[in-house]
Amino acid sequence: MDKHTQPSDQLILAEVQVLLAQMRTQLSLLRAGMAVVAGSLTIAFLLLTNHWVLEGQWAWADLPAKIILGFSAILGLWRLASAERKILRIHKLIREVEHKNKLVGELMV
Repeated sequence: MDKHTQPSDQLILAEVQVLLAQMRTQLSLLRAGMAVVAGSLTIAFLLLTNHWVLEGQWAWADLPAKIILGFSAILGLWRLASAERKILRIHKLIREVEHKNKLVGELMV
C-alpha cells in the first residue's frame, strides 16, 4: 500500500472509534434517563395510591416529595431527549464517513 493512504485510513478508523465511543456514552445516558423517569414515576404512583396519605390532616406532608419526584421525572425526560438528539447526530456522522470511505463501509456491519 501507499504510505499516504495508510495514515489516512488509520486516522479515519480512529475517528470512527471515537464516534462509536461517544455513541456508547450517549446510550448509557439514555438508559440512565429512562431509569430516572421510571423510578420517579413508580415512587409517585406508590405515594398516590397510598390511602393513608390521602386521608387526614397530614395529606399535605408528602407534597415536597411529589414536587421533587416531578422535577426528577422532567429531568429524566430532558436527559432522554438530549441523548437521543446526540445519538442521531453521531449516527449521521458515522454514515457520512462510511459513504466517503469504502474501507470503513466494508468494516462496519
